[in-house]
Amino acid sequence: MTGGGQPAQKITCDLRAPQDLGPAGKTLAVSLAIPEPTAVAMLQTQRMLFSPVRDTPGFAEFLWADSIPKLVQARLIDSFENYDIAHAPLRTTDLGQADYQLLIDVRRFRIETEGEPQVEIGLSARIVDKNGKVVASRIVETSEKLDKVEPAAAVSAFDAAFARIAKELIGWTVGSA
Repeated sequence: MTGGGQPAQKITCDLRAPQDLGPAGKTLAVSLAIPEPTAVAMLQTQRMLFSPVRDTPGFAEFLWADSIPKLVQARLIDSFENYDIAHAPLRTTDLGQADYQLLIDVRRFRIETEGEPQVEIGLSARIVDKNGKVVASRIVETSEKLDKVEPAAAVSAFDAAFARIAKELIGWTVGSA
C-alpha cells in the first residue's frame, strides 16, 4: 500500500450570464444559431489560464464548469435568452438550418499577471448566412481589474468582463442580423 493522502477536492465555478440587459429594444427577426466556439488547444480546458504561464497558489483545485469554449457558448445563449427569450438563438444541434450563425473564436480568456493583475477576455465574432457568406464581423475585447489574485476574485472579475462582452455582442448581433 502506498501513502499519499487524499487528492485535493476540485472546486467547480461557473461563469454568470448577465441578467440586467434591460428591455429588448430590438429583437432578432431571423433564426440564429450559436455553434460551439473555436479556440486554440490551450483554451480547450477547464483550468484558469494565466499570462505569463505560471502555477499560482490556490488555483490548482479550481475548475470552470465546462471547457472555456463550451462555457462561453452556453453563457452567450443564456445572455441572449435574458435579453429576449422569445427570439433567443439556439445551439446548432437544436435547430435545423438557421437563417444565420454567430461564429465565435475565443482569442483570450485569462488572468494577466504582468503589471496590474486583470482578467482579459477577447472574442472574434462573425455573423454568417445559410450560404456561408460573412454578413458582419468584429472583435470584442475587455479586461477587468483583479483586486486579488485568488479564485473568488477572479471569478467575479470574469463575470463582470463577460457581462460587458455579452451586452456588446447582443447589441451588435441584433443590429446586424
